[in-house]
Amino acid sequence: MKKDYAMKNKHNFMWVGAFAFVLSLLLPACKTEEVDTSKVEKLEAQMKELTINGAMASPDQMKQVARELGAAYEEVAGKLPEDDARVSAFLYHAAENYELLPDGLDKAISLYDRVQKNYPASEEAALALFNQGFIYNNNLLDTARARRVYTEFIQRFPAHELADDADFEIKTLGLSPDSLLKDPIDKEE
Repeated sequence: MKKDYAMKNKHNFMWVGAFAFVLSLLLPACKTEEVDTSKVEKLEAQMKELTINGAMASPDQMKQVARELGAAYEEVAGKLPEDDARVSAFLYHAAENYELLPDGLDKAISLYDRVQKNYPASEEAALALFNQGFIYNNNLLDTARARRVYTEFIQRFPAHELADDADFEIKTLGLSPDSLLKDPIDKEE
């Protein structure tokens, strides 16, 4: 009898031990990953200072900080697990900074695309898709791609606050700002 009791306890102890081991492997994956964001914070402060004192900042200074800040956001995102909810925000902010650079537009589009495809339920997904359309339309003058992106935006996010803006952008594709001032298109149509 004592032998059976000892075997059951040993068996239970093994299961408890195995459970504790598996739990010890899973818990670190569940906790929020700590990453050093001090570089991002420092560069954000620099960018804010340059923006506030924009008249005194040179365009080269702004571009340099935007480039460094974009890279810092990407670096932080790369240190997080891909399924961490913060990755979409860091990638989105990286894209915003690359968008400020004439040679950063392709990088911005790529990051916006990654955000809206890999994190479709994130707060940034709709904005990322809209910003892609904006870059195609206003920076790259690629109205065909802009139309496709804005149309996708309206289909995926019909209730979003920018859905009317996307519709307006489609209606005004290819029109110059001067022509819109002379003959404005009613957004309420």
